[in-house]
Amino acid sequence: MTMEKHYLKRLFFAILLFTCCMLANAHDFEVDGIYYNYMSDGVYVTYAGNSYSEVENEYNGDIIIPATILYNGYEKNVIAVAANAFRDCKNITSITIGDNVENIFNDAFRNCSNLNKISIGKNLWKIYDTALYGCNALKTVHYNCIHTGNCQINLPSVEEITLGENVKTVSLFNNTEWYKRQQNGLLYLDNWLIGYKGDEPIGDIIIAEGTTHIDGSSLSYCSSITSVSIPKTVIYIGELFLRSCSNIASLNVAMGNTVYDSRDNCNAIIETNTNKIIKACANTVIPNSVTSIGFCSFEELDIVSLDIPNNVVDIESSAFYGCNKLAQVNIGDNVINIGDNAFRACTMLKDLKLGDKLTTIGKCTFYDCSSLTNIIIPESILRIKEDAFRNTGWYNNQTDYPYCLDGWILYDVGWPYIKEGVRGIADRVYYYHDASGSSNLKIPNTVYAIGEWAFSYCGIYDVVLPNSIKYIATGAFSNNGFSYISLPLGVDSISSATFQNCRYLSKVVIPKSVKKIESAAFTLCSKITELYVLAANPPRVDNSGIPVFDPSIYDKSTLYVPKGSKEAYLQDTEWTKFTNIVEIET
Repeated sequence: MTMEKHYLKRLFFAILLFTCCMLANAHDFEVDGIYYNYMSDGVYVTYAGNSYSEVENEYNGDIIIPATILYNGYEKNVIAVAANAFRDCKNITSITIGDNVENIFNDAFRNCSNLNKISIGKNLWKIYDTALYGCNALKTVHYNCIHTGNCQINLPSVEEITLGENVKTVSLFNNTEWYKRQQNGLLYLDNWLIGYKGDEPIGDIIIAEGTTHIDGSSLSYCSSITSVSIPKTVIYIGELFLRSCSNIASLNVAMGNTVYDSRDNCNAIIETNTNKIIKACANTVIPNSVTSIGFCSFEELDIVSLDIPNNVVDIESSAFYGCNKLAQVNIGDNVINIGDNAFRACTMLKDLKLGDKLTTIGKCTFYDCSSLTNIIIPESILRIKEDAFRNTGWYNNQTDYPYCLDGWILYDVGWPYIKEGVRGIADRVYYYHDASGSSNLKIPNTVYAIGEWAFSYCGIYDVVLPNSIKYIATGAFSNNGFSYISLPLGVDSISSATFQNCRYLSKVVIPKSVKKIESAAFTLCSKITELYVLAANPPRVDNSGIPVFDPSIYDKSTLYVPKGSKEAYLQDTEWTKFTNIVEIET
């Protein structure tokens, strides 16, 4: 799961929980002195009775909210603390939050006036604004959650803060008594460098020996820093460390550090085990041993030219974002992936040669590279994501749709009329395009790759996929109206949601080349009655997320398999769900 999807999922459940917790009435049950309400994916802590004020001081002393509870023989995760759950419980002295709790809602501990200590579990995502209102005796907070930002307890009474092993980002806690007691300069907490107090750091920064963790935002946007030295004790550096510190001329990791290094006097911070540059400066020379250019590692640096060695296989998202003086870059021959926004806004970049092992160009990778006009797409490319070349010099010179770059359709309007010679369709090119001109999609035998959601919601009622196609990305033909599809021989996997919600699809032919079918590939295709799978060895079906097939077809459709392979399909935990399996000559 991507970070964006993970965030949206947690946000959705937080909103659902918020609604349920705010509307909570009587508790459903009690375990070990704590009152709970049910939810579909767990339980949340609440008050006794029909309102928080019905039972006075139902909670007392040291409260431990468990990660799970056992009730009626079933284990349930404790996922939230409801609004008003412990409100006005003046005899509570400490709270321990279990590791599965994700949200503590408004007024949960309001006016717990003798609460002096709280310990936060590893999965807490958010403490809502008034959750601890009136807890004026709270002095000690222990964080073990991954991100402290949304869980920050910034009460003036807090004097002691400690950090657990799961913490990955740390806030400044700048309204606490603890913060007020710190001296100006670099700010440390429990062997973490978490930021600075007072004036912005300038010049040479030497991080203290004994520091083990560095928060990613601790020294961001400090434009007057010129060098940074990292001691051998550091074992963790957060993402975006030294972001927008564009005047750094020297980066050095001390000899003896087992996690990071600055090999070959490269003027960069390299993650030793992965050989990935995580932070560079204007004077960085990429060593030949580096295999990956990390997220935002060269962002906004004043570099004019750059050689990326042949050992590099991955250029991560935003690696060179905003390098507006970069005019020439030699990308190594072995790069396989260039991530989203990797060269975005490199306005001086003019020529681009991509290696013949490159398979993926990310979303907005060269967006706003306004001088970039000369681009050659290698035959190895399988996927070009949305807006990869928008607002480049090439894009701005186009006059007639479709905008086709070296055989790849990157932008178009209207119904897809694909000409002979086209090699690939980029992500979302025809997404939600009108089918009023025709509903018959003709794909020439020169096309070998089709991007994510490329033809989704096009109203297609007839399509033939030529044998030239080798790669079809997620959702490419979803939400259309055709009744028959035969995948071309040469496709080795069916991506997630490829034919999702094709509600009229009744006959499917899957060639022997397919080894894997990803989640939701045929979900909501409830009219499938004939399914031909021509591989003697059953393709692996990934039902870890949304099921590949609509469950309704298992009993009503016929699964046709090669002669002699029925037993193999019956032994497979996914394919055996089909009640009618028939062998055929292939």
